[in-house]
Amino acid sequence: MFRVAIRLPRFTGLGSYGNTTGSHGAAKVVATGGLGLHGWTTFTDNHGGVTVTDVRAGTITGRFNAVFSGHRRFFHAYGAWRCTTVR
Repeated sequence: MFRVAIRLPRFTGLGSYGNTTGSHGAAKVVATGGLGLHGWTTFTDNHGGVTVTDVRAGTITGRFNAVFSGHRRFFHAYGAWRCTTVR
């Protein structure tokens, strides 16, 4: 099981973030999880792709795609996400 954190330092609304043509800015995807005997390990992809698909009052949703490297192996993380905002 992994916990995934997505950071969009310059959030401007709907669209793509990351290293894609026409993106709105940088995206950072961080995954933290237990890995065998190594305990908790944190992996970071500063070039991950994040797409914001819906912005409503109090909720932001989208998709993410990231590739992490660690312990001489690569793994791919992807999925949908939802963030509840507090005002």
